[in-house]
Amino acid sequence: NLVSEAAKAINGVGILSGITASNTLQLMAGNDMTLTGTRVQAGGSAALIAGNNLSLTPSALRDDNGLLRGGDAVSVTTGKDLIVSAGNDLQLHGVTIAAGGSAALQAGNNLSLTPTTGLDGKVATRTSISTGDSLQLTAGNDLTIRQAEVKAGGDLIAAAGNNLNVESVLNDSETNSYNSRNGKTRVTTTTTTQTIDQQALTAGGNLILSAGNDVNLVAAKLDAGKGLGISAGNDINASTLTTVDTSDVLETRKRFKQTISTSDETVRRPPNFE
Repeated sequence: NLVSEAAKAINGVGILSGITASNTLQLMAGNDMTLTGTRVQAGGSAALIAGNNLSLTPSALRDDNGLLRGGDAVSVTTGKDLIVSAGNDLQLHGVTIAAGGSAALQAGNNLSLTPTTGLDGKVATRTSISTGDSLQLTAGNDLTIRQAEVKAGGDLIAAAGNNLNVESVLNDSETNSYNSRNGKTRVTTTTTTQTIDQQALTAGGNLILSAGNDVNLVAAKLDAGKGLGISAGNDINASTLTTVDTSDVLETRKRFKQTISTSDETVRRPPNFE
């Protein structure tokens, strides 16, 4: 196993762990590799390879005199190409990856690009991947991309042996109500609005999505500078998210009778293909 993690100083402030090479860097583990709150830098190319699981995560949130402070993030920066490979699961939570050349992220089983959340349940750190040239995301089983910033200067290929999930999510909601009157009828309108954190995959060249089973796109934005291709062994599912929900309650009073009726209206954010 290879483990690197940020230490904690006496005053509670994290000390970032760092691994640096002026040229080529190779980190290899026969079993698991865990990098927590670690900065990895290579002036040339770099390879992070684990025979079993490979996990890149920020250090835990810490309590600083009663205030919650974000943990130290993991970053991987290379001047040239980057390979990150796991024989089993590859997990990137709140990680920043920047490769000057091409990058390949490979998992024998599941590959997940997800954010970290604070104790309040809100996103603390999202995963960000950018490459100067092509980017390949490959999973033998499921590939999940949620609330991540993924951008390739060249082609972007995301391939899963089973399901490929590209998911946007809804943020906090805001509810407003107001009353109006039309003769004997009082109208109460309640509107709940949620902003959307839309998942975007951006390629300067071709953008290719493929899955042995299902491709699931939840209000996802796919932006390709050249061609866009989506293939699935089973289903391609493109679903929406409801961002605005409006409800009207009409109350009509007569001498011996009260009538109440309601109506609802929703606005949904569909997937966006460009």
